[in-house]
Amino acid sequence: MSKNRDRAKPRSQEQHQADLRARGYIFRPTPDDWAPTFADGTVAVSNVMPLSNGKFRIAVWGGDDLGMELDLDTAQEARRQLASLPSIITLDDLQARGFIRA
Repeated sequence: MSKNRDRAKPRSQEQHQADLRARGYIFRPTPDDWAPTFADGTVAVSNVMPLSNGKFRIAVWGGDDLGMELDLDTAQEARRQLASLPSIITLDDLQARGFIRA
């Protein structure tokens, strides 16, 4: 068997978006370059994720490896923060809310 056949095919952005949607992510438009954004000009916004340290995380990811995360003390606080995110996501707004680069 050739080496090329042994390699897994890279996922398309559409497949990646479908995988994220299945895991509960929603997509919001952004004017920023998220290195890159998804092809439709959006970023992926997670639902509230419980962490092993007892905190709760919200994550926002571009189409590759740029992400911003915010860890909060309670699920209620995280849900409130998630609900307050604007309909258009910007890096500056996320940083002002305390998100840090992942």
